[in-house]
Amino acid sequence: MSEEDYIPEIDNDFDEYEEDIKKEEIKKKQLSLLKNLFEDGGLRTENILEIQMILKLIDESEANDNMKLQMGKCLEMIINLANQYLNVLHESGSI
Repeated sequence: MSEEDYIPEIDNDFDEYEEDIKKEEIKKKQLSLLKNLFEDGGLRTENILEIQMILKLIDESEANDNMKLQMGKCLEMIINLANQYLNVLHESGSI
């Protein structure tokens, strides 16, 4: 290969650096949102529209009453686990 054919490789370290900065910014925003959610008392049916909508969908579904009850208990368990996760993050000092 002659010197004229040589094409130097472009150093992409700057792109990786920018990507790392973006990831850190996203992580900080996520932790901030989790902290705010924890300070507001965690996930509660009364103050989160999406949970209210899921409950309405369960209530209006064509499933029998036993199945609706099981779906409601499943949603309740998910909410409780999410709140426990917020507590663990808080106690560990992450948020």
